[in-house]
Amino acid sequence: MKALVLALALSLATPVFAAEPSEASIQELLQLTNASRLMEASAAQVDAALQSSMQAVLKDQAITPEVQALLDEMRQKAVALVRRELRWEVFEPQLIDIYRRSFTQEEMDGMLDFYRSPAGRAVVAKLPLVMQSSMHAMQQVMERLTPELAKLQQETAASIVATEKAQKAGTAEGTGKADKKARPRSASPSA
Repeated sequence: MKALVLALALSLATPVFAAEPSEASIQELLQLTNASRLMEASAAQVDAALQSSMQAVLKDQAITPEVQALLDEMRQKAVALVRRELRWEVFEPQLIDIYRRSFTQEEMDGMLDFYRSPAGRAVVAKLPLVMQSSMHAMQQVMERLTPELAKLQQETAASIVATEKAQKAGTAEGTGKADKKARPRSASPSA
């Protein structure tokens, strides 16, 4: 009887671990969601974001053809770097590991059911456009905010400089006061 109670207690105390998703189910999900195509599209998004941000920052400046060529070269190198590092062959094993650590097999099965459905296929088909439109909207907001952010940065930098000057002046004054207090007083004539 004691052995039965002990076995029951141990079985209740042992945490139940959910099944880790299989690599095959993760790969199927990645295929259904066109993950590899989304990775490839990210390089184009980086290119568009760089081009837009450079235009926003430099919009009031006259740019020589030589400087424009340097900017274009930098943008091309950045896009090439992103393409190199986000190649599907390089990134897929990492993504599989992330999915394996993040989801159970039961959750993976639920996602597979969804992405096999008409609604899931519609999400896969329309999500790139949604993401592109969202990124465009965010870029427009950032373009509007850039002058305000620059002003805030300048104001903060000026405040920091003023604070540092005040601290230095206060330290210098404090040192002078300390020196006066440390000097012995001469005897007063009335003493």
